[in-house]
Amino acid sequence: MNILGDIPRKHSRLDPDRECMVCGETRLTWKQLNQRVNRLANALSGAGVEKGTKVATLALNCHRLIELYYATSKIGAVTVPLNFRLAPDELVYIINHSDSEVLFVDGTTLEMANGMLPELPDIRERFFFGDAQEGWRGYEDFLAAASDAEPDAEVSEDDLCHIQYTGGTTGLPKGVMITNRNYLTTAIGMGLAIPVEPHYATLQVLPIFHTAWWPVLLHHLGGVRAVIAPRFDFIEILQTAEKEKVTHINMVPVLFAWLLDFPDADKYDLSSIKFFTYAGAPMPEDVLRRCIAKFGPIFQQGYGLTEAAPLGTRLDEIVF
Repeated sequence: MNILGDIPRKHSRLDPDRECMVCGETRLTWKQLNQRVNRLANALSGAGVEKGTKVATLALNCHRLIELYYATSKIGAVTVPLNFRLAPDELVYIINHSDSEVLFVDGTTLEMANGMLPELPDIRERFFFGDAQEGWRGYEDFLAAASDAEPDAEVSEDDLCHIQYTGGTTGLPKGVMITNRNYLTTAIGMGLAIPVEPHYATLQVLPIFHTAWWPVLLHHLGGVRAVIAPRFDFIEILQTAEKEKVTHINMVPVLFAWLLDFPDADKYDLSSIKFFTYAGAPMPEDVLRRCIAKFGPIFQQGYGLTEAAPLGTRLDEIVF
């Protein structure tokens, strides 16, 4: 596999009926996912999106974001995931600075996006993750009208697939250019640290707009399920973890502290979880000790940065 789009392409051939994505009531097999990815890729091509075209996204976690990541990769377009927590003026800067020409939004960001449009002169195509809205084309109708054949495009591992904007201590956000090879190399490295077995599944809790979407990438590379949590709601997360019998969750340290103190957390069966991973901030020793006492020595600490796509190094088998 050389590009992100090769992941659904490969697994749709090898294991077409295996479930690979769960998001709310949506459940997709590899065959279904690859068909949707191809429809999106072909629809975008028909709308004038070509190699190097920048496609911005402004939405909560959703399976459609993953579809878009794979679809843009198949045609050589470049996704620009946007942090929906930023202020409108910051988003305007990023969209314009990245030369984005296409924008995808959802119901939580539509109003904000409409308010920004007068300042986005280069946005020529607008899509809504759902039914069509005034001035916005509906995502599902857009897919339905396109072919599910594999796109005919030449894309290499060294082609750009994402521009991830990251803030520094001063100044405006900087766009980090990430290639297909960057992501796949990182995923392979993570696979050496976190073994993936056929029954494994990750619960994607952190934002997909960030390089913290790596659990989906890692598990999909291994051909197994990714379960998407649309928002951070502890009750929904615990219910989903129990229902889907997930084996991996990645969070930042403060969320583990909240989990330990969350009322009724013990009502949920999390015994299926084989690994917890964390990064983004130092883990307080007392929190880690409590985590290990509660869940066992199944914690792995990662260190990285957006420019590393994102893993730099890791520490596993943490014991006291």
